[in-house]
Amino acid sequence: MIKASDMFFCYNKNLAQYIKSRGIYSITTAIHPTTGKMFTLFPKSEELQQALNEYHNHNHNQ
Repeated sequence: MIKASDMFFCYNKNLAQYIKSRGIYSITTAIHPTTGKMFTLFPKSEELQQALNEYHNHNHNQ
């Protein structure tokens, strides 16, 4: 069974687009039932973590 802790819920549209541009596929894009905010769901992986680190480093070094 897949657990929520195995997933990355991305609420940042620019970040989600960056992750997808790296060839990492999302499971779905949906709207949170309580907050009404849109999110993109990705399975956690080493590849995803590397993309997150690069995005973070790029955006904090400008």
